Amino acid sequence: MFQKRKIGLILSLIILLTVFMSGFAGVYAAEEPVHIVIAHTNDMHGRVEEGDYDGMGMAKIGALANELRAEYDNFLLFDAGDAFHGQPIATIFEGSSIVEIMNLIGYDLMVPGNHDFNYGKERLVELVGMADFDVVSANIYTEEGETFIAPYKIYEIDGVKLGV
Repeated sequence: MFQKRKIGLILSLIILLTVFMSGFAGVYAAEEPVHIVIAHTNDMHGRVEEGDYDGMGMAKIGALANELRAEYDNFLLFDAGDAFHGQPIATIFEGSSIVEIMNLIGYDLMVPGNHDFNYGKERLVELVGMADFDVVSANIYTEEGETFIAPYKIYEIDGVKLGV
């Protein structure tokens, strides 16, 4: 009986100490908050031109990105995949035209989607090599279990590390 009470008391003290110490986590935070603005696109499927059905085109995305860059010091633009395939301008050039447009817009990072593999793994590797932006994916492997795309990117922005 005494042993159970002793263990219960020790566990209670550990929990209490953990809760108490977690209150000090903010003590080491930066004095001024760092504001980071992240915008993203996804499932563009080569939609360069704006249309009633297709939604926002790349020109509008570029203009919006420029406005956000002018307004916010710490702005990042990401794409969540399925950019390189779809509309004729993307398909005819097997994605290179879209990489060039994304470079001009100033994308910071992309994660490939399933349709970005439509031209094959080798072509995706070529497109990644053409990109002025980072391309990451934590779960894409060769048949041998090797990665061919970086699994993540860490940005350091005003002293804050941001892992993507």
